[in-house]
Amino acid sequence: MDLEYLEKVGINKDYERYLKDKKRLLVLELDTCMQNDRMKHTILKAHKHKFQEKYKGSVDNTPFMEQVANLENYFNSINSIDVYKMSCTKYFTYVKIMQAELKAKKSANNG
Repeated sequence: MDLEYLEKVGINKDYERYLKDKKRLLVLELDTCMQNDRMKHTILKAHKHKFQEKYKGSVDNTPFMEQVANLENYFNSINSIDVYKMSCTKYFTYVKIMQAELKAKKSANNG
């Protein structure tokens, strides 16, 4: 991936890391399919499970427009969020804020 392009588009470091991990997983999956090796299938399953656990609850697991609706609801937005004008960095920053506040509320309720 061209890092200069990523900086211009506005993808944050967490999402960049996610994309790189996903790319590695896809390359492994292609390699496994091409070689049809049972051992590689087992290794692929393990890597898929590790990937899913690492990114469990991440933004990628929710349909995009559902995430936008959650953002609008969270910020009590009167106007609809224009997904074509909002940068990726701003979008994922909002998501991080929401996740941090939710985590804080959960720990406050448990403690």
